Amino acid sequence: MNLHHHNILQLSDFIPMTLRGLQFKQLFCFLMSSSMITDGLWKQSDVECPVTPRLISKLIDQIHINEATNYYKLHSVILLLEASLYTDDVLSTQKISLSSIMNKLRSLNSDIKECRGHFIDRTKVKDVIIRFVSKIMFALQNLQTQCHLDSYFEKTSSNIIIVESVKQTANDEDETSE
Repeated sequence: MNLHHHNILQLSDFIPMTLRGLQFKQLFCFLMSSSMITDGLWKQSDVECPVTPRLISKLIDQIHINEATNYYKLHSVILLLEASLYTDDVLSTQKISLSSIMNKLRSLNSDIKECRGHFIDRTKVKDVIIRFVSKIMFALQNLQTQCHLDSYFEKTSSNIIIVESVKQTANDEDETSE
């Protein structure tokens, strides 16, 4: 088996979905995508585990679209980057980095020019980028700071309690008079 980008993408799909497997998949996908983008110039000492959105943002900065871009390879790279970003546990401190990734992906998407479906690889890349942006946007929309339970309740007093207590006292008086 060779190290073709499509084979690497399939290998990442075979990693088990356990906690340790997810961490390994995240690191594996990041290292493989970084080696594809930088042609092996990425240092492994730069990688932190778990992979942070800041590192992915730095890596996306190095992707440039031009006439000689291999869109089939770029499709695999974007899918690997998507697998390396774990959006289930997003911290509020990572909001700026995620917004940066989202904006960079949108600019990459706008740099890709399609010509009426003649270039299906370009269309696939644009679709994957839009899906990745949607995933990040969903994570950002669900990112909220925790509030106290009291903040969900109304602060004014309720008249219902007073009316019920008046009715209760009227019923009690009726029962005692009989």
